Amino acid sequence: MSDKNEQTSSRARPSLTSAWTQRPLRRDRTWSRTLTLIAVTAILALGGLGTRSVAASGRSLALGSGRSGSLNGVSANSATDAWAVGAYTNPTTGAGETLALHWNGTKWSTVSSPNPGGTTSSSDFSSLNGVSANSATDAWAVGAYTNPTTGAGETLALHWNGTSWTTVSSPNPGGTTSSSDNSTLTGVSADSATEAWAVGSYANPTTHATESLALHWNGTKWSTVSSPNP
Repeated sequence: MSDKNEQTSSRARPSLTSAWTQRPLRRDRTWSRTLTLIAVTAILALGGLGTRSVAASGRSLALGSGRSGSLNGVSANSATDAWAVGAYTNPTTGAGETLALHWNGTKWSTVSSPNPGGTTSSSDFSSLNGVSANSATDAWAVGAYTNPTTGAGETLALHWNGTSWTTVSSPNPGGTTSSSDNSTLTGVSADSATEAWAVGSYANPTTHATESLALHWNGTKWSTVSSPNP
């Protein structure tokens, strides 16, 4: 099976029994507001065959009506089914909102995606950092959002069922009660409806150290799996 994921999750998918290896992770989530454009046009050349990872280039994305945003991850299931995800700043409210684009073989179009961080003020923030499409009716997108009540940075996992994106509960080992709490997901890889991995980082509530975060989907829920922090 060929890899369907963005650059951050293009390595071989580990099983529950295999060892995790170290990989650098970003400390903060402010980078997701940076205006970058994933070279999603590479999908067309790939034609749904072989490796489907693409790299980011430093270009802005215009969304119309004064909007601008960033695409942080892309996944192509076929030549007529691909997703790109990221975030954009709402020009009216100033809120940072999730962005999901779908390719149908002819054009890209915006698809509505949840914003648990809110959509009404400039302090509201939700972002998608990675996506993995296993089929036309099964895809995952992951990222982070700022809890509007507590100010905590929390993990964000969205699932596509062929009709809509919905929020699925995901662990937050960094805590969820204060603005100093932080957990984020930066990449995801889905192999089937009952097998997916998401990775990121979190701030240890006791030591304040930034630690690796690995989550596994078993078809029912996301759960934390121990990962090294050398």
